[in-house]
Amino acid sequence: MQVRWAVPHEGPVLGALFLASGTNITTWIDWSRPLALNWLLAETTSIRGCLMVNFGAPIGRLDYMVLHPSCSHKERAVVMKALAYEGMAQLKRHGSQYVACMASDAYPQFAQVLQKRGGVITDHGPMIMKRID
Repeated sequence: MQVRWAVPHEGPVLGALFLASGTNITTWIDWSRPLALNWLLAETTSIRGCLMVNFGAPIGRLDYMVLHPSCSHKERAVVMKALAYEGMAQLKRHGSQYVACMASDAYPQFAQVLQKRGGVITDHGPMIMKRID
């Protein structure tokens, strides 16, 4: 498996992944617009998952981990770990001292990966979105 940065024209690829996973924000977003250069993709012969990396110092964020529903249990674990570790490495490389994230109930293993690496649950609450354009 390879983890790489998505390129701006791959919005429809992410949109299809979000749609396949049943993520409810898919219809809110115009995936034909160019992506910002902060999405990691995990792929084998096809896209298996994605993670949004939001650079910041002293705190960076990892959000919107989405996995393809056809991933086996073992593949899910491999994809999740690869994306989380690469995301943390990128944040560190760009000056983040800490990483924060919203670990969705859809992927409790994501929280487990981060906790295994020393992550601590600091808060609970809803993720709120609002359209701004």
